[in-house]
Order: sequence, then C-alpha cells, then structure tokens
Amino acid sequence: MIETSLSLSYIILRVHIKGKRRGSNEIIIIVLTRLWILEKCSTYADGVIYNIKESIFQDDNTIKNLSASNEDDEAAAEEISNLLAVRLRKKYFLVKVYLQHCAVLSQLGK
Repeated sequence: MIETSLSLSYIILRVHIKGKRRGSNEIIIIVLTRLWILEKCSTYADGVIYNIKESIFQDDNTIKNLSASNEDDEAAAEEISNLLAVRLRKKYFLVKVYLQHCAVLSQLGK
C-alpha cells in the first residue's frame, strides 16, 4: 500500500513537472496507466468519453437555441462564440482521451 502511494505521488509529480497544463481526468488516466491498472483506466476513460460527448451534445443544443432565438442580439452572439470555443476545447480533450483509451485497449489486447 505504501509503495503504491509513493508510486502514485511520484507519477503525479512527474506529470506536473512536464510543464503541460492537464485536467484532473487526464491525470487520473495517466496515473492509472502508469500503475498498470489498465481495466480501471479503460472503464474510467469510457466514462470520461461518455460525459464529454454528452456535454458537447448539450452545448450544440444550446448553440442552436441561441441561434434561433436571438439572431441580432450582440450578447447572444458573444455567448455563442464562447460556447463554440469551449466546444472546440472539449473536442480536443475528447480526441486525447480517445487516443489514451486506444493505447490502454491495445495494452489489454482488446
């Protein structure tokens, strides 16, 4: 248990030292992969993928509703622009999770 805790702390420290800004979901996937807890990593990645896809779907609906109701409203246009930027970042993260999930499935031989 202590070895696992130390390994976990070391991996989290190394992930943060690399200088990239990472979200908690990405860190959890990396840690589970590095500790070779691949089944849990695969299950967690599935959940993250589902949640991101649902969030993107909700964003799409919000954008459609805003576009239909306020065609000339400047505040609505700015909100749509912000939603599009957030949606793009979510899709970027989704691709990263898909790639990580693919690597885990490959290691599992699936």
